[in-house]
Amino acid sequence: MKELIFLFLLVFLFPCKLDKQQSINGNWYTDSNLAEIENYSEFYIDDTNLYIYNEDAGLLPNIEYLLKNDTLYFLSKDKDEAIGSVKFIDDNTLKIYNDSLFLRRIKKGIKPGDFLFGNKTESDYRKDFLERKKQWLLRVDN
Repeated sequence: MKELIFLFLLVFLFPCKLDKQQSINGNWYTDSNLAEIENYSEFYIDDTNLYIYNEDAGLLPNIEYLLKNDTLYFLSKDKDEAIGSVKFIDDNTLKIYNDSLFLRRIKKGIKPGDFLFGNKTESDYRKDFLERKKQWLLRVDN
């Protein structure tokens, strides 16, 4: 009888497979340790938009996106474009296939989202951006 109760608890209260949906939302940077990336950029991703900041161009126009069935689409008035499938390597690293783009979460300093939607100025953000870029060139995790 005890075995039946234990089995019931195992099957119904503790499912074997966790269906955890990971979010791509947040602050990211290009990972040169995992891909042949020549240009350091940082990204802020919310529920519908992707924002990109790099040293040469500064803040680029936002890109509307849709993540459907693990595939990332860039949306436009003319045509939606499938960019590639998104796979999490771990909680802080994701890969976008087809472009073979690896992104890591930004953990330190003023992040792109702080500058875009917080109370930080672009000047404050740029100082931390340049420091992270320096660490990126040295291949140190940010």
